[in-house]
Amino acid sequence: MKVWELYQNEKIREIYFRHDINCAVLVLECKNTEEAEQVLDNLPFVQHGLITFDIIPLKPYPGFSRLFK
Repeated sequence: MKVWELYQNEKIREIYFRHDINCAVLVLECKNTEEAEQVLDNLPFVQHGLITFDIIPLKPYPGFSRLFK
């Protein structure tokens, strides 16, 4: 339910399962890594110590701007 709520509130943008290992990947829409930590820390599985996450900050790909100048 909490993941669905975060998805509806556009905090979770995308959810994937990795094909090579038993692992989920969540793409979050957050201002910074601290906000991402807060979002994930409120998930029940995280609160009960059943799952952990590595937070990897991303930025937009700038390469297209070079192509269309």
